[in-house]
Amino acid sequence: MAKLVAFIRSNARQVSGPGELFSYCNAGYCALGALVARLRERTWEAAMRELLIEPLGARHMALYAEEAIMFRAAVGHVGEPLRVSPRRQLPQSNAPAGSTPSAAPRDLVRFGRMLLADGVAADGTRVLPAGTFAEMCRPQVTLPRLGERYTTAWGLGLMLFDWDGKLVVGHDGSAPGQTTTWRIVPDRGLVLAVHANGGHASAFIDEVLAEILSSAAGIRLPSRVLPPDTPAPFRPETYAGSYSAPPVTYEVKADADGLEITDIPHGLAAQFGEGGTTARYVHVGDNRFVGVEPDKGLHPLIAFLQDGRFLYNMRAVPRVTD
Repeated sequence: MAKLVAFIRSNARQVSGPGELFSYCNAGYCALGALVARLRERTWEAAMRELLIEPLGARHMALYAEEAIMFRAAVGHVGEPLRVSPRRQLPQSNAPAGSTPSAAPRDLVRFGRMLLADGVAADGTRVLPAGTFAEMCRPQVTLPRLGERYTTAWGLGLMLFDWDGKLVVGHDGSAPGQTTTWRIVPDRGLVLAVHANGGHASAFIDEVLAEILSSAAGIRLPSRVLPPDTPAPFRPETYAGSYSAPPVTYEVKADADGLEITDIPHGLAAQFGEGGTTARYVHVGDNRFVGVEPDKGLHPLIAFLQDGRFLYNMRAVPRVTD
């Protein structure tokens, strides 16, 4: 991780100026992990174990692959047709962003219940200072609008949703062939974690999430944006071009009926066999486009920001050529 932070210091660049634009950033979490290691005078993994995992009472959390094999760990499946992922984990340097830690859903629920108890674990051990969870839920930045189902703001490490008039918080995570959704409904005292290891993972998680939130919290999830019968008109020249970030390049071709977007993975993403596909998108208004065909069971939604300077899918990918 120290090598990654040193590389970031000399080589990373800002996508936009401070406060101008939200873009999810793994490197930011790695910088936070490096701060924890420096301030606590131990490795990030040692700090996680001594300050969180052990006082939480978690029984099925692992920080390394050699720890994960002590449990019944599921392997990810990628590609079409599905096949076992050629690698289980991403580089250790990206650990604070979620590349290597793993946990059973029951321990993610245990973690959420500790937050709901204002930082106190099930056995009465104080894990976090009082008021920490409330501060984590305080909006820090408003996100570009995608749809009612999507994150509206970001707190301290938490995604913030406004679903059916209720605050719902949590975080999503993925590794090659692995997808996890973790949600907390503070007003209902509800914590849930759903995991899938391949196939139509997004659609499966969506269905489970909707059922549990409805039956246990009385929350009706907003509808997802679907391809319209009559797409909204738009100016094709506004969006056509190449949009590139270190993990992926998006080649966007446009005509009067929609966009054709090809994602070209780089580096590790290419090694895992993900991406490298071309998909058709149609305009639904407000510079938003929805995929005509489902991806992992759901129609993907993207937006273009600042007159086509960025392609946005929770990460803002800058335009590099017209």
